[in-house]
Amino acid sequence: MIMEKASQYPRLNFQNHYEEVIENAYQQVQNCPICWLAYEQLENSYENQMLSDKITFSMENGFISFKDIPSGTVIGYIDFDPKLLSVAS
Repeated sequence: MIMEKASQYPRLNFQNHYEEVIENAYQQVQNCPICWLAYEQLENSYENQMLSDKITFSMENGFISFKDIPSGTVIGYIDFDPKLLSVAS
């Protein structure tokens, strides 16, 4: 089941069984409207882009995605306001 939190940007989407780990990362960047800046904040908090020994994160196309390492599956993401993405590029 995919959960979506918040109706404004940045928005968090995730699978329930990873809720606590991903929610903690989201709380660190929820007030940051710009994707690359939020990504840098996470990089400063988590070594080697690892939220845990089973979850990594990356940035691409205006999203920060969270991936389950054993399966290689994206298990959640934070999307940002597309209007701010077009202004930044």
